[in-house]
Amino acid sequence: MESIYIKPDEMTPGINLDKERNIFHFYGRSLPANAHKFYKNVLEWVIEYSKNPNPNTTITFDFEYFNSSSSNKISQILFHFEKIREKGFPVYVEWYYRDNDEDMKDVGELMSELVDIPFSFHMILS
Repeated sequence: MESIYIKPDEMTPGINLDKERNIFHFYGRSLPANAHKFYKNVLEWVIEYSKNPNPNTTITFDFEYFNSSSSNKISQILFHFEKIREKGFPVYVEWYYRDNDEDMKDVGELMSELVDIPFSFHMILS
C-alpha cells in the first residue's frame, strides 16, 4: 500500500499516512478551499487501509486549527478507523493541543464522543 505524504502550508494540513512505518499523522492548519476534494484521497486511503490494517493503529492529530468543513472530513476519517476497531484491531487517537488553545482540546473531546476509540489528550506548552 502506497503511503500518502502531504506537506503542510498555510491553508492545508500536513498528512503522513504510512502503513509500513505505522504512521498516521495529521497536523497544522486545515482550511482548504474545497475540503471534500482535499480529503478525498485521504479517505480512500483510510478505507483501503481498513481492509488490511496493522495489528495496532495510533492516529496522531496535532492541529493548530481546522474549519467546519474539515471537521466533517476528520469525523469521517475517525468513523473509518472506528470500523477497524470494531473488527477487533486496537485503534487509539492521540490528540495534541496548545496550552493556550482550550477550543482545540474541546473539539478533540467532542470528536472522542463521536466514535468508540480511546483518545489521549496531550498539552503542548507554548
